[in-house]
Amino acid sequence: MEDNQFKEYVVSTLAEILKRQEQMQAEIKEVKLDVKRIDKKTDSILKYVEYVDSDLQKHKKAEVL
Repeated sequence: MEDNQFKEYVVSTLAEILKRQEQMQAEIKEVKLDVKRIDKKTDSILKYVEYVDSDLQKHKKAEVL
């Protein structure tokens, strides 16, 4: 390989690596947003479950009395 061909190869390879890195960073941002949405939904579900559990406990106490 000539010097110029090698330099072109290196530059082209680095450009591909940088492009892929940018794509991966964008994908990582999307995944982080998905995780945040899932966390919020999970928190809502947990609050609801705690509410239902608390309500059940009240009914159980009322039945015992």
